Amino acid sequence: MDNSCLMMTVKDLLEKESRIYRISSGESDLSEKTITLSQNRTYSIPAYQREIRWTAKNVNILINDLCDGKKFLGTILLNKCNDNNFEIIDGQQRISVFVLILKAIERQTSDIFNLCTFSNKTYECMFESLELNFDVNKIMADPNAERYLNSDVLEQRERFEEIWKAICEKLTSMTPGELSRFRDNLLYSEVNIIFADDSNSKIYVDYYLDLNDKSVKLDNIDILKANLFRINYQLMSNQWADVQKAIKGFRVAGINYSIATYYYHYFACVVNKYLEYKLTKLKTDLKFTNNTVIGGHTFESGTDILRAVGNQKFFQDAVVELKAGADFLNDAYKRESLNSIKGKMRAAGCNNHTIDCTFEIINAILHNDDEVPKILILKYFLEVLNKNQITKSEVKVIFYIYVYSVLFNLTASKKESAKLVRVVISEDWISKLKKITVDFYYSAIDKIDYFKKITQNGKVTKTSGQYLPKHIIAIKEFAQMQNNCITFNENDLRGYLLNASYTAEHFFINQSYMIEFSFGTNHSIGTTMVLPKKLTKYISCPVNYLYITSNSNRDLDNKSLKEKIDMLDAWGESVFASDMDYRHFQKIKEAFEEVGGFPDLSKCTTKNSAVRAMRKYYNENLLEVMYSYAEKIKNI
Repeated sequence: MDNSCLMMTVKDLLEKESRIYRISSGESDLSEKTITLSQNRTYSIPAYQREIRWTAKNVNILINDLCDGKKFLGTILLNKCNDNNFEIIDGQQRISVFVLILKAIERQTSDIFNLCTFSNKTYECMFESLELNFDVNKIMADPNAERYLNSDVLEQRERFEEIWKAICEKLTSMTPGELSRFRDNLLYSEVNIIFADDSNSKIYVDYYLDLNDKSVKLDNIDILKANLFRINYQLMSNQWADVQKAIKGFRVAGINYSIATYYYHYFACVVNKYLEYKLTKLKTDLKFTNNTVIGGHTFESGTDILRAVGNQKFFQDAVVELKAGADFLNDAYKRESLNSIKGKMRAAGCNNHTIDCTFEIINAILHNDDEVPKILILKYFLEVLNKNQITKSEVKVIFYIYVYSVLFNLTASKKESAKLVRVVISEDWISKLKKITVDFYYSAIDKIDYFKKITQNGKVTKTSGQYLPKHIIAIKEFAQMQNNCITFNENDLRGYLLNASYTAEHFFINQSYMIEFSFGTNHSIGTTMVLPKKLTKYISCPVNYLYITSNSNRDLDNKSLKEKIDMLDAWGESVFASDMDYRHFQKIKEAFEEVGGFPDLSKCTTKNSAVRAMRKYYNENLLEVMYSYAEKIKNI
């Protein structure tokens, strides 16, 4: 095994200067090795690497230690591709921080460090972002903002900003003398460098897994990658880089699905079949929750589950499926063609109604911020759509996923999250999903929280609530319960979901937060007012939406509640997207009339008096109307 170890200072490692080392085993001159570090050498963090995990705490510990003197800073593993290129297999956290510290010293002093080229393939615009202090506001104001943000494949900007701030704060608190001593202590501290050439990278991973002094503990993703690299280091490292880019792709597209949750969901969906279905629950740390016997071997509680997987095929399949799943989510969210999958669905006997409904449902679930139901979409892809041959009955499981996901978003407790994970790790997941969905439907359909604030990427916006309410209506209107089975009128559901002529009307809280109305004799004088601020927080709630024709939506514009009701009443049922939407409108009318209190603006002779009257109504009566309406529609 052609591996070499060498003690070096941080200065010798990082500064751009040619260095030649001769290492002898002490047995004879014939055993001497030569290690050449060229002046133009590059250190790179490979694209398959994990994200930086150091925090301000780690940085402060390192700096405080170095203030006391030179230290041994641990082992760094380098894959020597050639004399000019070295991949950092282990030690990326430390080397990244070393470089950032030296950059910070350069900013604060007249020191110039002639550093070797350092690149981070997981964050290719790292140094451009550093020039902006990793500050998101400064980055967003930069003409290259999109490139900077998209290059951050593992979404490390915030962590780098934390580390950079910690470094700068510590260094600025030092006197010039203290800073000079600290600089020298860092530069002349030693690291143990293990070199291996590219042909030995497979064995190199064993070093990585066997290190016991790592400041950031290996997790299941590291274990997965290590097993992959033992198979074929170069191939698998490229494939893992593709996985990470694919996940970044669907997040850039707009899907709220964190990298960590995606990985957790994947393992929950697939790993139990390789563990003899011994898992009965699975927490996000992906460890056994009790002592478990698999293949005659006992794995203690707290052991990483991947250490129990003996079938190497799991690791080979995982890297392929992780990328395929990420690509599918991206395509489904963007409504790309997905012709290959649709072809398999047609071969299974699915008609266009089923196919179109399937992808509209998937798109709807992906548009919702809640991550939990997305595990069902991933499971559905991996166990149904991604198979070579699928059956019509498997495809139609999507309708159970639809009902469960929509109700989960608007009624679920933490218990439902755990229940969902138990379903997807089960061997008979489809039958269990059907059962819990039917039970959930009966227990939750009349408990929908119409005042839940619907978010987009964690924020309430003027449009973040316009997707989900449509699907509440769809389930109420088109789902049929019979013999503990859920079916849909797929023709009508397809027409409802795909009809682009109907749009979401912000009914109670106008999208502009403005109210237009007229007053005086014959309502001949027009004016406007801003909605009371206490109401604006309800703009994204499902209670705020009706689905009507685009033309009627445009005509309602920013009119007052009474005018909207009068106009829709005059237009009749034909402007509503469905019978259920029209029935909901009838309940709005009932609530409005029962609460009363709407001012007679014909008696107002001045703008101020009209505005006062309207403001009083919206302050004192509107929420009562909304709550009354929400109660009335729960049992429709």
